[in-house]
Amino acid sequence: MSLFRLICFLVLVFAGPSANAGAMLAGKAAVHRLDHGNETLLVSALEKIRQGDTRAALPLLQQLVSVNPKFKLAQLMYADL
Repeated sequence: MSLFRLICFLVLVFAGPSANAGAMLAGKAAVHRLDHGNETLLVSALEKIRQGDTRAALPLLQQLVSVNPKFKLAQLMYADL
């Protein structure tokens, strides 16, 4: 994923997704068995990236990838940083 795609993704995430998108993501999270701790780490990493602090986001993503190696979005973001 290029930096441009990551920025586009972050803009979409933080631009105020609709309630339908939130329900869809919640359903996907249940299917992929994401737990609240993984979500919290991912959101924290996204916040750090949004604030421009990629050095602080890296250990969060590293922890997330080590806890849940099959979490593809975390793997992708970690590889990009």
